[in-house]
Amino acid sequence: MAQSLWDLAIKQSRLKAGSVVCYVDLVGSAQPTPSSLVFVGCESSGKSTIINNFLEKNEVPRKTLALEFNFCRRNRGPCFPKTVVHLWELGGGVKFADLLDAIITKDSVEYVKKLRIVIVLDLSKPTEFWTHLTHFISSLESNISAALEQSRSQVNRDSRKGKSNHTWQKINANHPDRGLMTVFPVPLTIIGSKYDMFLTFFQKLKMESQDIITKLLRFVAHSYGAALFFTNAVDTSMTKKIRNYLNYLAFDTSMPITPPTLDGGPLHILPGEDSFDSIGLPPSESYLKLGDECTPFQLWEKAFIKRFPQVTISTSAQDNDPGADEQFAEPEVDAIRQLKDEEFERNRRQSERSMQVRMQLASVDEPVFDV
Repeated sequence: MAQSLWDLAIKQSRLKAGSVVCYVDLVGSAQPTPSSLVFVGCESSGKSTIINNFLEKNEVPRKTLALEFNFCRRNRGPCFPKTVVHLWELGGGVKFADLLDAIITKDSVEYVKKLRIVIVLDLSKPTEFWTHLTHFISSLESNISAALEQSRSQVNRDSRKGKSNHTWQKINANHPDRGLMTVFPVPLTIIGSKYDMFLTFFQKLKMESQDIITKLLRFVAHSYGAALFFTNAVDTSMTKKIRNYLNYLAFDTSMPITPPTLDGGPLHILPGEDSFDSIGLPPSESYLKLGDECTPFQLWEKAFIKRFPQVTISTSAQDNDPGADEQFAEPEVDAIRQLKDEEFERNRRQSERSMQVRMQLASVDEPVFDV
């Protein structure tokens, strides 16, 4: 008996449904460990703006309070579990860096392996960003490596040697600098923000000052196998390149293929696209004494700090009281807080007066009795 078009359509639909069920059975129902993008860097450097661009949100970012969490999801296809990405943003620069211990723990090695670190630097403040860059790189590298050490599997032992590191796999095996690089334990991205203000600032200075900043950041990024971008909030071409690369890191999509920009404009360099020969040596200065044993990293650091002495940045969270910030005002809570503060002050003064009386009585050798 001949089948009608309707019967054929039903049969084809059932076959498709059956193939989907088999595919789901093949994939399994377990949710994979989500990737995490961790944004750190200079205070007010534009981290929230970069996150909003990644999430394709067109809204004015508010000030970040300490450590904030967000997430995003993306469909992978019919009957697939959605891919989830965690977004962490650290506000306040290095003052709240200790809060990152809540993310990087030795009890969640699989979670740590899926971390992607993004360090955002304010290019318009060269006297500050070196302190933030070195602090976050050293502290994060130490904490992440310590967390990965807890795993005894062969995979992680290879990772500590750098052979199965996610970044190592993206660097050409024939790269001339491969043996000189100390690749970060997880994918690292360095973003220099406010590039427009950076250009305006250096119009008043010598071109060598701008050149030393760009080459310093290229040297650091290449040494750690990091991607390096310069951007500002209004240039759509720059922000699109960063969004595409963050999508690659977060959702494991194909790596965006665009020619690198090594100089003559906002930098755009993916891991392994630079070289120490192209970067060159730091400028020779008289403060580098003949015979000093310095690593290339130390030479660049000395040259940069000589040109841009770093201001002292407090690493204590006590110096920054969010409760006094009008942006976080809560009238009812603030009113109760004020009453409690006044009550505390009255008790403090009363206690001081009582102590003074007791000390006076003790000085004349009269017995003091507690009431």
